[in-house]
Amino acid sequence: MAYFVAQSLDMFGGSDGTSIDPPTLFGTALLRNRTALHELVLILLVALTLCARTLGASRFGRVLRAARETEQRVTAAGLNIRRARLIAYAVAGAIGALAGWLLAVHAEFVSPAIMEWRISGELLVMVILGGAATPEGAALGAIALTLGEAALGGATEHWRLILGPLIVLLALTGRRQRRPA
Repeated sequence: MAYFVAQSLDMFGGSDGTSIDPPTLFGTALLRNRTALHELVLILLVALTLCARTLGASRFGRVLRAARETEQRVTAAGLNIRRARLIAYAVAGAIGALAGWLLAVHAEFVSPAIMEWRISGELLVMVILGGAATPEGAALGAIALTLGEAALGGATEHWRLILGPLIVLLALTGRRQRRPA
């Protein structure tokens, strides 16, 4: 839905998208320097990964994990699952918004094409490859997929025919997590 709404907004370039100028950061042109931008992204990735790990180990994270396993027990213990999930969605949305802003600053272009279903599928593959059990999983999956695309793309123009079955094979033979009984 968001894809089609964004395509219909002529003030933002519609389906063609629009160019943007890199914004200033605390009054400096730091974001115009590609190296500085990449260093900022790396710092934010490490910081947010550490924050996610800390949040997951906190009481809040334990409530979310317990609610995933047995909602009735958590509710019976007097904990508000709805509130915890709402906070988790808000935090995830804020991190997603930050990532989208950084992508727009990097590309200096915004287009509805980034909301296409294939992009979402690629992000899901990254998480599946790296594993969703740890905060580092998505980052490792993104690195693995990007390196796989680069290596195979340099070897043959039909690299997707190799990468697709390889991803399916990894998903089928990957380590399975057991849920407690």
